[in-house]
Amino acid sequence: MSKLLRGLITAGILVISSASANAGLIGDSIDTKDRFGTQTAIVGLGSETRTAYDVPFVSNFFDLSDDGFTLGLVNSSSSQWDWSVTNGDFWEVLGMDSVGDSSAVITSFSQVSGQSLHTFVTSFSDHSIRVDMGTPTFSVPSGEYVTFDFAFNFGATSVPEPATLSLLVFGLLGLTISRKKQRWDQI
Repeated sequence: MSKLLRGLITAGILVISSASANAGLIGDSIDTKDRFGTQTAIVGLGSETRTAYDVPFVSNFFDLSDDGFTLGLVNSSSSQWDWSVTNGDFWEVLGMDSVGDSSAVITSFSQVSGQSLHTFVTSFSDHSIRVDMGTPTFSVPSGEYVTFDFAFNFGATSVPEPATLSLLVFGLLGLTISRKKQRWDQI
């Protein structure tokens, strides 16, 4: 009986220890894209990108985490700067592959702060998110910056690892053989 108990405890520990890690982006290599081009960065090393616009002292930045990102619009120039639909302003993050779970895909994406200043149009696919202007123009006064926060979720289909299944099968087979041997020895 003690062998059976030890076997069950060992099998339980193996099954628990083989649980998949949480999906996350920290350490992932991503591409950020706006109307001026694409830049590659590693998530978790500070702001992932800073893009200068076609006028001095105007830029934007992305800061990603495991479940969201901040878009910052910076105007260090001496006059007001307008981000606009007519300029083709948009921001996109491509190649968002979960480090902890390769089967994870983005299941939702939305703006969570800054709606009183500007509401963006958001869209997503399995491994990318996109922010579009929505309304024609958004202005940032001289010497100021604004940030907008967005949230996304990863979801995955839980697929048992082959090693876990084989351990379970061999464990059950061992229990069956052990039971039959005990019965055989009693005869």
